Amino acid sequence: MKKCCLCLLTLALLIYCIPALAETGEEMDDLALYDAAREACIYQAAYEHDSIWNLTEILCFKFELSQPVSAVRNLIRNPDEEMQNNLTELRAAYNSLIQTAAYEDVTFDIWEGHDIPPVPGTEILESDSMQVGCLTDQVGYRPVINDFRLEDPASAKATILCVPSVRAYRSEMLDFAVIFNDLGYNVLTLEPRFNKIEEANSFTLLALDAQRAVRYIRYHAVDLGIDPDKIVIIGGSKGNVAHVMSIYYYDLDPVTYCETIGLTLDNYTADEIDQVPANVQVDIFNYGPMNIINSDTGELALTVSSLYEAENLPAICFLAGNNDRGVCGQLPGIIAALNAHNQNPDKLQRVNWEVHIMDGVPHGMGAAIEFSNYVQIWTEVDQFIMQNIQ
Repeated sequence: MKKCCLCLLTLALLIYCIPALAETGEEMDDLALYDAAREACIYQAAYEHDSIWNLTEILCFKFELSQPVSAVRNLIRNPDEEMQNNLTELRAAYNSLIQTAAYEDVTFDIWEGHDIPPVPGTEILESDSMQVGCLTDQVGYRPVINDFRLEDPASAKATILCVPSVRAYRSEMLDFAVIFNDLGYNVLTLEPRFNKIEEANSFTLLALDAQRAVRYIRYHAVDLGIDPDKIVIIGGSKGNVAHVMSIYYYDLDPVTYCETIGLTLDNYTADEIDQVPANVQVDIFNYGPMNIINSDTGELALTVSSLYEAENLPAICFLAGNNDRGVCGQLPGIIAALNAHNQNPDKLQRVNWEVHIMDGVPHGMGAAIEFSNYVQIWTEVDQFIMQNIQ
């Protein structure tokens, strides 16, 4: 039996009153409805799977996938016929939500103990951002982990942290939870920050959140009932920055990490969680950047990590569709670098790795539940994890 993941009739009857559902969708104006839908989707584990999945799909594909939040809000204020139809669908989906838990019971605040999550520079807020809505955080947003552990977390094969591709495509994480719960894993899904900062113009906040999420899980392993030495990460597209943070910078606290990349993190004091290592046992690159080789030399760049000196590199699994040219174009160089490394007699340790390429699958396919050849790969990923978890 899975926690907060599958449609459980007994739990579906328990409706908790929380701020996001204090009003029904019929009582809200259109802008309030949009804000409430975004908030509800952040805390996806609080809802019955199918009802929140439907809301996330509408929010992603009909509101936020191709335009900034400011444009969405302007259209909501002065809706054309298409937006009016979208709002009608969103209202119906919001009113159909089945809540099974209170937010605080199924989410974890990864920056607990800090009034403000660390921002090394000037954050580009929602009102100023030209990013599409699915890459924009709400003002004051605090990143969380959603809890999809098994009913008995200690019985799991391992704990998988899923890091999403974009903010609004939250149904991707729900799909992963169902798949890996069924395969016998605890699943924790990260809702990181996607806002950029002016000084870096990169996903620095996402990287900090990904590292902190691993540390949070390991630090609270006893409370969570999990094995801290059996942690796996799977990313989606840009969510694969999590692998960089678990390999190259796993032992750097946020202040030191920011200094390493040329940024200054003011008004932040590292805590006990920041001292916990952020390494994992298995990295699963799912249709995303595979930056583990040196672009200048073509050599395996992860050997610069102190994990290499400690003979503790993670096993690595690459997944992509052959219609994803950007990702598949990286694979020949990566395979060559991995082969060269593993055949080098002077290596400190070999890297266990696999590559899976599926026919007819594009970028951005999430958990790929619509592609039967990709869905089958999850059982092979399960086998790969089990071969490499000590």
